[in-house]
Amino acid sequence: MEQNSPLRPYAKGALVAAACLLIPAVISFCSAVISSITTGQVMVISVGKTETARQLVHWPLGWSRFASPFVLLGAIAVWALSKSSQLAWWLSACLAVLGSSMLVFSLWFVSWRGVAAFTSILAFICSALYVGNRFGRMAAIGFVLVAVIGLVAANAA
Repeated sequence: MEQNSPLRPYAKGALVAAACLLIPAVISFCSAVISSITTGQVMVISVGKTETARQLVHWPLGWSRFASPFVLLGAIAVWALSKSSQLAWWLSACLAVLGSSMLVFSLWFVSWRGVAAFTSILAFICSALYVGNRFGRMAAIGFVLVAVIGLVAANAA
């Protein structure tokens, strides 16, 4: 990411969040391993605004609990190994967001439908950031409004 890019503070924020979540992710990983060995099930969660949804699933469906610490560690490693590269900044920020999401919203990753929905949400956010960075704030607002109108029209039909 360029030194003067307006998206760089967001990338730094994602990396700081990944560093803060690394220890809880390792503890979650150890807990998931113990739970899967003893009971064959893993608890997956989805942190919400007012409540946290919890569900016990068969251990292969809880793959995001097992993968998230390694994704977070990969994000920090990519950032630490090559600080000056623009591609490394983008890759480490994307890995940080993905690893944090896999840890905090592991319930979404139980089904392919949840993975597709979560991926769509992240793609929309990235697209809106890109449009805003490339064409300005008004273009980003227009992009979001067109998407909302399209979703409302599709839902009404």
